[in-house]
Formats: sequence, structure tokens, C-alpha cells
Amino acid sequence: QITPLVVRERHRGYEVIDGFKRLRAARTLGWPALWVHVADVRGAQAKVQILHNNRREGLTEIEEAWIIHALHREDGLTQPEIGRLLGHHKSWVNRRLLLAEALSEELQADLRLGLVGATAARELCRLPRGNQNSAAKAVMHRGLTSRQTAKLVESLLGAADETAQA
Repeated sequence: QITPLVVRERHRGYEVIDGFKRLRAARTLGWPALWVHVADVRGAQAKVQILHNNRREGLTEIEEAWIIHALHREDGLTQPEIGRLLGHHKSWVNRRLLLAEALSEELQADLRLGLVGATAARELCRLPRGNQNSAAKAVMHRGLTSRQTAKLVESLLGAADETAQA
């Protein structure tokens, strides 16, 4: 093990902040112990640190969205505050929040697996949750681009009735 896991104290144990892959590999190898660094961070700081520590290796956009959602809803930070903490504009924060809050769970799973792109998913967020999955299936089945997905969503939103939507 070259680099320690970064953990924080949490209730009656520890929570991993950085080193999820190292921990999984060590468990697979049956290692009885790991080198860890206990960071003195609380709630929002820990979430921000997770995002910063994983910039190189990259979290998926939906994983970023889940952390940003937690910062916003659990820790009560505003979108501009989150943007400043992460070095992004509030519009970047808003786009991530849309993925976590407006996207159906099934579509979130498809996004995480890479079956649908993040830009197309943001377009699909504009639809009611009940219509997202069928539209997403059409997007994936036809291999639509983000621009084509946007046109599909516009057409669905502008349809007069269910017959027109179909």
C-alpha cells in the first residue's frame, strides 16, 4: 500500500473519504489491516474533500451530483457557496443538482453505467419523471445525440396530448 486511506471519525467507526478503490482491493486480497490517515473534518468539509480528492481519477457526473445534493440538502449550503468551495460556477452546481433531483432513479442508474450521456440526461430532466424512462429508451435505442435528445424533449413537451407524444 503506497498511499493511506483518508478516513474521518463517524459515530462508532470511521468513514472513508479517499481510498475507496484501495479499500475494495485490500478486502479482495484479504488484507487484515491498512494504513490510514484520520482527517479532522466534519460533514460538508468531508464531502468537499471527497470531490477534491477524486478530481484526477474522476467521479461520474451522477456521483458528483449525489455529493452536491447532500451538500445542498443535508448541509444547507447554497448553490453559489458550493460553487465557491469547489471552484465552479453556480450553474455547474445547478446542472449537477438537476441530475440528482429531477432524474428518475432508473435513469440515474443508466447514467452511472454510461448507457446515457450526462448532457442527454440533463435534457431528459426537463420531462416529468414518468416520461423520462421511455424517452431515454428511445434515445439509447436510436443512439440520439444530445442535440437530437433536446429536440425530442421539446417535441414531447410541446405535444398536445398522449397520442401526439406517442
